[in-house]
Amino acid sequence: GHLGGRTRSVPFAGGVVDLGASWIHRSDGNPLASFCERHGLERRSFDLDEVLARQVCLDGTTPAPQVDVARAGVIEGRFFATITELVRARPNAMMGELITAFFAAEPHGAATDWARFIVTTAIEADLCAPVDDIAAANYLHDGPAYGGDDVVVVGGYARMIEALARGLEIRLDSVVEKVI
Repeated sequence: GHLGGRTRSVPFAGGVVDLGASWIHRSDGNPLASFCERHGLERRSFDLDEVLARQVCLDGTTPAPQVDVARAGVIEGRFFATITELVRARPNAMMGELITAFFAAEPHGAATDWARFIVTTAIEADLCAPVDDIAAANYLHDGPAYGGDDVVVVGGYARMIEALARGLEIRLDSVVEKVI
């Protein structure tokens, strides 16, 4: 076993990759960012769109070699700017249905395809579920609206778990018979 449940930081290519929880969304006012501050955990801002725009597959290819990333960003922005309106029009829809309907009305091309990929990936990463399993009405109730940048914990999310565990007696691979 390991400490951290669905969070796990693993060494990869001279750095650390987080499996499961990977970043802190909108860090201003977010209790996780405050926790990091209290425990002296360094954070670094990042832009998920930039990460996705430069994504490279394991075989060295890129899924979007000729995409106008700026145009894809405009399309993605338009989707998120209209999400409340889309959900109100179809309150019983799943997010996958709304994504399909929105992008069907967009001009076809690489930028639109890439924007759809970014939208789908961002929502699935945010809510840890496939878009076809996310009720659109629930998407609008995704917790408090914090501001600020998305940030990663330098050294991985495991650093937060280590800070939480400091000073506690923890036994892995043991049956819990009683909690005091």
